[in-house]
Amino acid sequence: MPLLTAFLRVLKHLKTQSHEPADNIRAARNSCRNRGSVHEVADGLGQIEGASHNLGTAGGGSQADVGGAAHGSTGGQAPVSPQRHGMNLNYFTLDEFDSPDAPGSGAEHMDQQFLMRLDRARAVAKVPFVITSGYRTQAHHDALTAQGYPTSSTSAHLKGLAADIACTDSRKRMDIIEALMASGIRRIGIGKTFIHCDSDPTKRSRVIWTY
Repeated sequence: MPLLTAFLRVLKHLKTQSHEPADNIRAARNSCRNRGSVHEVADGLGQIEGASHNLGTAGGGSQADVGGAAHGSTGGQAPVSPQRHGMNLNYFTLDEFDSPDAPGSGAEHMDQQFLMRLDRARAVAKVPFVITSGYRTQAHHDALTAQGYPTSSTSAHLKGLAADIACTDSRKRMDIIEALMASGIRRIGIGKTFIHCDSDPTKRSRVIWTY
């Protein structure tokens, strides 16, 4: 099913419920972007998985994750299909990887090979990957640093070679990490509410660290 069709089905599904699920999904993303509490992020992820399950059983079974459609970074416009940029991604739209201050930056700056590996990892893990940070502009990265978040001046996010995935559950954390490694992503950072992964060739590979 085309990603645009899946996106419209997600919106229709959420509109038939109250506005609370969509609001909780956005809150989960914002909480994780801001390194919110484990409980806040977990609650939002529960809403995402519930919506994803309901969508899959409502007839059709699109592979696209509902978490991506609920990102809200496109200002109500249709999500950016990876097929338009020569990529065949089953689980993501490119706007999920936008820097918050630069709409369209995910499509422009994210590394294609990294996204293909991430898409394969999502297929292996069989759990939604809710992307809370993809490409970052230097200005957004500097703002995070100024706010006290642990960042690196040579961050792979600045190169379009990294993504942060929301996660608060230990079993799913294991599933995601195993899937990332099986897909060839060998640089992984573990936080309380997220998993960082990158494929920066200028940095040491086969490493896992904690935040």
